[in-house]
Amino acid sequence: MTFADDTLYELLVPVDKSELLSKAISVLAEFSSEIRVSKDDLAKERQVVLEEYRGSTNATGRLQDAHWMLMMEV
Repeated sequence: MTFADDTLYELLVPVDKSELLSKAISVLAEFSSEIRVSKDDLAKERQVVLEEYRGSTNATGRLQDAHWMLMMEV
């Protein structure tokens, strides 16, 4: 899931199989220690983020922005 200030990765693993759990922990550890992203992947993700931003610039999104600016006294 992607939010305004972070991205959440979720890996569902059956815990009754220790070998799978061990492998999953290794994958997560490798992923968190070194993120490898190609320029093509960045370009694709940039388009997704821009589309999500455009989708939030409707009246509701502008109202939310104004609300948070008021709440945070920006």
